[in-house]
Amino acid sequence: MDISKTRSPIEPSPALTHATVQSTSSDNSLNLDLTLASAVDALVQHLVGPLATQGPHLTILDLREHLVRDLTELFEASWDEQHPQIGSGFRSLICTEQLGLPRVLRDAAANVGVDEEIWRRALSVQRTGIEGEERIKEEWEVWCDPGTVVWRSGGWEWEDVGYESLKIARSECLDTVAQ
Repeated sequence: MDISKTRSPIEPSPALTHATVQSTSSDNSLNLDLTLASAVDALVQHLVGPLATQGPHLTILDLREHLVRDLTELFEASWDEQHPQIGSGFRSLICTEQLGLPRVLRDAAANVGVDEEIWRRALSVQRTGIEGEERIKEEWEVWCDPGTVVWRSGGWEWEDVGYESLKIARSECLDTVAQ
C-alpha cells in the first residue's frame, strides 16, 4: 500500500504562510511588520515592562499611553518602510550616566508621576539580569527601525588611536527586542 496516496498532504500553519494584517502584500509569503505602530509598541512594552511591580497599574498604563504618542510623533518624520536603514540615528534613544534617561522618557515620566531614577534602575537591572549587583549597566542605547528594535547595553569610552580620539562602546551587548 502506498502511504502517499492514503494520507492527505500536511497543511502548513496559516500563521506561517499568510501575510500579516498590516501588510499590503497580496501574496501568501511571510512578511515582516514594518509599521511604525508595531515597532513603537514593541519598544514601549520593553521600556515599561520593568516598572510593572514598581508602581500603580493605572500610572504604568498612563506612562505607556504617553510614550506611544510621544515616540510615534518623534519617529514619524524619519520612518521609511522602503528604506529602513535611513534615519536610524534619529530613532535612537540613549541613556548615559551623566544625562540619565532620554528627554522623551524623562518628560513622559514627569507627566505621569513616575520617578526617573526608579525607572532607570529598573531598566538597568533588566538589562544585566542580576538584581542587587553593585555595578549596574546604567548606560544603554536602543534603535527603533522598521521591522526591528535593538537594545545595546553598556557604556562608552574614548580610545586614543594616534591623532584622533574615537568614541567606542565598551562591554557591548546587543539584544533584538522585537523583529
